[in-house]
Amino acid sequence: MTTAHQSDEIPGVCAGISFPTETHRSLAAETAVALAGDPRVMAICLTCFIARNVADYQADLDMVAFTAREHISALEAAAERHCTASSEIHFDLEISHGDFAPGQQGWTNVDAFELEVGNYVAYARPLFERGDAFQQLEARYLPYYEDALAQRRTVLRGDDQPR
Repeated sequence: MTTAHQSDEIPGVCAGISFPTETHRSLAAETAVALAGDPRVMAICLTCFIARNVADYQADLDMVAFTAREHISALEAAAERHCTASSEIHFDLEISHGDFAPGQQGWTNVDAFELEVGNYVAYARPLFERGDAFQQLEARYLPYYEDALAQRRTVLRGDDQPR
């Protein structure tokens, strides 16, 4: 699995990924190239169905860009412009600081921590990485979370099997 470290390498990385349509591929590549040109962006990943290689032609394009907490608002405005670039597919571009912490579980027994670590790190497909930014996220959160935290969350859920 190759990850770009320069913005001009991103189209080549995208060429090696199975996208459901060329529209998905070109929108992902164009968006990643544009975001990678901003020095505040530390990493850019595909998420959800395309990242897991189980998308069909109707799939959303889901991506996340990582930045420092103080740059979230500025990059969210840029993300909004990219999300409306295609009328053919739904595009969801999240901006994250990558500092995930366990919180409250809702009626689904899943909280934002599990969703973010799962979608943004464990099952993400990195397209671009400045330095080793994404590798640092993987080192911090993978395996999914340490055994002690898994045990505490199991007790909170009231079941006897970690998920």
